[in-house]
Amino acid sequence: MTKRKLIIIVLAVLVSAVAFTGTIFMLSTLQNQPHESQTDTTQGSDASPGISADNLQLQAYQAVQDNEPSKAKQLFQEAREAYIDSNNIDGVADADAQLYLIDHQDAPPEASITLTAVE
Repeated sequence: MTKRKLIIIVLAVLVSAVAFTGTIFMLSTLQNQPHESQTDTTQGSDASPGISADNLQLQAYQAVQDNEPSKAKQLFQEAREAYIDSNNIDGVADADAQLYLIDHQDAPPEASITLTAVE
């Protein structure tokens, strides 16, 4: 066997080993993550039964699409509170981001800096 063929075989084995190892790590990571349906995002006792934070957030997204920013803002705030009650940090962060976007969608742009070439 020539040296070149040996190098090609070794590289092929290494690439296969890396791909196999990456697949194993990915599968084990996916199995260890909780499924979204297992998280409890229902609101507290003052809310109507069956209304969840996820449902409120979906309604808020629909209000954004319907160009109703005040309704969307209210729904995102309610969803945020429900996410806080259920300790869903990702939901709180998403609601906060959407509230920021609603608050700043019509804001005038920041003062821009004009660059001029110095000759």
